[in-house]
Amino acid sequence: MKGILDGLDEIRNLYNLSEGDIEALQMVGNDLEELNSDYKVLSDHTGNQIFAYSKLTKEIDGLNVKLAKIEEKVDTILNSIGSMKDDEVRARQQLEEVKSILKDSKEKIREYNLPIIPQNYFVELNEAQVAIKEIIRELDKKPITVDVLNTRVDTARDLVLKLYNTTKEMMKTAMFAEMAIVYGNRYRSSVNDLDKFLTYAEKLFNQGEYKRSLEISINSLKKVESGIYEKLLNLYALKNEQK
Repeated sequence: MKGILDGLDEIRNLYNLSEGDIEALQMVGNDLEELNSDYKVLSDHTGNQIFAYSKLTKEIDGLNVKLAKIEEKVDTILNSIGSMKDDEVRARQQLEEVKSILKDSKEKIREYNLPIIPQNYFVELNEAQVAIKEIIRELDKKPITVDVLNTRVDTARDLVLKLYNTTKEMMKTAMFAEMAIVYGNRYRSSVNDLDKFLTYAEKLFNQGEYKRSLEISINSLKKVESGIYEKLLNLYALKNEQK
């Protein structure tokens, strides 16, 4: 307990302890001081050898009960401080994980030569990058407010995963849309109005509206070839396996 109280200033510099935490530490210190004082009084009285053994045992049992309660409080405090340290270590580990996922998202966007990267990707990218900076800023603070740090980590992880999923879905949709347009070229000259729909789908594709491009391509090809969506889906899966 003396070690904790002596290191209290250092602990407060590391972690933003609440007034309740500080008060609990001081109260435990006072309880321990009082217990030691009671023990000394008891010890002094037993030195004259006229203190009844049964009474001595009862007094010692009472002191042991008080000591057990103090130990329980100290364990709670140590667990709380230890949990703060664990949260800090975990936050630093998760910071590296979210940075890695962000890097993967950036690399994935370069796997396929998109004509345009939609604005929503950059919005989500910026949100994820800002959230990561917030974790770093919180870790650099002294003292660290653990509750705020944990919130920053959760927010960054959610935003980075959202960006990764958006990237993956966008790439899949774009590749699928282009495959549908290329596949439909075989029918352009022989099917009425198909050229018009595919030309419009190409225009949407080049504008970065990959989902609408895919929908128009598939809907126009359904009139020519039944089961086209499943067929293209199988071709898409095969193509990715070959990669």
